[in-house]
Amino acid sequence: NETLVRNFMEYLVVEIGNRYTGTDGCEKAATYISQQFETMGLQSTYQNWSSWGNSLFSGFFQSQNVIGTHPGTDPDETIIFNAHYDTVKRTVGAVDDGSGTVGVLAAAYVLSQYSFKRTIEFLAVSGEEIGLCGSHAYAREIYEQKTPVLVEFNADGIGGATSTEIGRKIRLSLTEDAG
Repeated sequence: NETLVRNFMEYLVVEIGNRYTGTDGCEKAATYISQQFETMGLQSTYQNWSSWGNSLFSGFFQSQNVIGTHPGTDPDETIIFNAHYDTVKRTVGAVDDGSGTVGVLAAAYVLSQYSFKRTIEFLAVSGEEIGLCGSHAYAREIYEQKTPVLVEFNADGIGGATSTEIGRKIRLSLTEDAG
């Protein structure tokens, strides 16, 4: 639905703009994403995290991940759709990663209308641009809770196209342990 995707993108990029971790823009984006999940009938929760930056991004950061959960009928395994909603400083992050965040919101919009055996988590993380801080917090939590994850789809920069032809192709990247 082009209108749906356009509205998500325009709100993140035009209305909010820069979403650097720890800024008002980042907090506004988290609130917007959470509200969208709730409108879709998903269980929306925040995962607050704090972390020291690394050698490239010094300082102490506090932010939140936003999780929209669509419970499965037999939730033995979880499927995760994720993207980061933060940006680098002084950019609006349309491609990196407004496009991925919009992809997660669009997937949530469509999939929330159906029932599934497995639980689906739609995850929007912050802190990616300062060293994957939000992703580390989320991964640590699901590891400690022994959450069984069947598959994870990471939508990082999915809106970037360098040509008309490349813009029409989907690339899948698999990790070493993907069978």
